[in-house]
Amino acid sequence: MGGASQGGRYLAVVILGFVVDLAVTLTLNRMLGLPLTPSAGVGFGLALGLNYLLFEFWVFRRAERGLSAGRLGATVVSSLIALSGRLIVVEGLSRLIGTESTLRAIGIVLAGALASMTINYLLVSRVFRRTDAQA
Repeated sequence: MGGASQGGRYLAVVILGFVVDLAVTLTLNRMLGLPLTPSAGVGFGLALGLNYLLFEFWVFRRAERGLSAGRLGATVVSSLIALSGRLIVVEGLSRLIGTESTLRAIGIVLAGALASMTINYLLVSRVFRRTDAQA
């Protein structure tokens, strides 16, 4: 995939992160018996770490640009806010409809993922937006 476009690399990372997130969450919950809310937090955290590294070193890599404390700080802040939204949705739906069936658990995790992606998008596009001079 070395010659892939930046857009193609971005999409590949997003899909990989989502698969890792869902797989870790459901493995922890269904196979190891961890409650769904902390499982969703761990899945989110692992996917976030993987995505951040791939974005920094593969998708948006530029020879003249090194690691940035500002980008890392903005990522941490927006991710913690997005994670909070995800966990609120997962916990609320878990209490409301239960997580007995795997299908319900998947639906709850997907609803939480949608919430965190929406929150993160709004934060990144409106609050933590940067110009090329800041990148």
